[in-house]
Amino acid sequence: MVLDWLNRTPAWMLQLLWSAVTLLLIVLMGRLIGRILCRRLARWAAQTAWKWDDALHEFIKRLLARYRQEGITIPFPTQTVYREDGG
Repeated sequence: MVLDWLNRTPAWMLQLLWSAVTLLLIVLMGRLIGRILCRRLARWAAQTAWKWDDALHEFIKRLLARYRQEGITIPFPTQTVYREDGG
């Protein structure tokens, strides 16, 4: 019965139907993935609340100390600016 209906349906209508079904599935999968991801991120953020600032600060301190120990310098970016009035 369904196969008979599909055989009698014009090709453009079937393409439209499959396009709509595909778009619907993409939207639903996106929402499902978004919800799962948001829940996991929220749980992870709650577990690590206010710990990242301290960890990042400590990492930068240790990195800069190691750079000084190894004699590594990071030059500041410089740019020469020429003014029209010669100043």
